[in-house]
Amino acid sequence: MEKKFVANKGVLVNPQGQVLFVRDSGVGDHAESKGVWDLPGGRMEPNETPLEGLVRE
Repeated sequence: MEKKFVANKGVLVNPQGQVLFVRDSGVGDHAESKGVWDLPGGRMEPNETPLEGLVRE
């Protein structure tokens, strides 16, 4: 059976208009995406709001 999860991403922009990107470390189940640039975010925990998940990530 396929395991499903919910994830979210955040776009953070500073007053100069710069957007924050993060580079994947490739640790754990992210091995194939090592070095890939992405927006900050991740998998949400059960009963967690999207904002709580982004703050935690």
